[in-house]
Formats: sequence, structure tokens, C-alpha cells
Amino acid sequence: MFGMVVAAGASTLSNVNWNRRNLVIFVLSLSLGLGLQLEPGVLQFLPGPLKVLVISGIPPAAVIAIILNLVLPKKLLDEATEDVSGGMAGQGLGSIGHDDQV
Repeated sequence: MFGMVVAAGASTLSNVNWNRRNLVIFVLSLSLGLGLQLEPGVLQFLPGPLKVLVISGIPPAAVIAIILNLVLPKKLLDEATEDVSGGMAGQGLGSIGHDDQV
């Protein structure tokens, strides 16, 4: 049963257009969900019913994914991409076997 859920999730994720925005949403959601499961002491001061919902990690991961999807811009501007990449935007070929690049 667990294997079928993982296979369905992997199949769904294989259809995603993995740009920076989607990757940030995925990584932060996954980190929050797993982090709450691995360190349940963070939630020690929450009331009982809320603690039960949050400690599983699934609802907080879903909520943060929805919030990030609404808040993050749909497409980064070229200037923002240039700032983040340190001036190396569009230089994904690397230097191995490409002597004409400086």
C-alpha cells in the first residue's frame, strides 16, 4: 500500500515543470513536513488537538505549499535571476570541453 502511494506521488512529480519557483515550494514544504516529524519537541506548547494535526507534518506542508504558491511570483525577472546566479545566468554548459568560453 505504501509503495503504491510513493509510486503515484513519483508519477505526479515527474509531470512537474521543475523551475526555481516550483523547486523552492517543493523543498520548503518537504523540509517542514519531515522536520516536524523528526523533531516533535518543537510543538510541545501547542494544545492537544492542534498538536495532533500538526505533528504528522502533512497539513503544515500542504499549507506552506499553498501559501508559497500564492505568494511567490510566477516568473522571475531576468535581473533577479542574474542577481541570484551571481552573474552566471545562462552559463549552464560548464567549462569542460568548452574552450571558447571565458
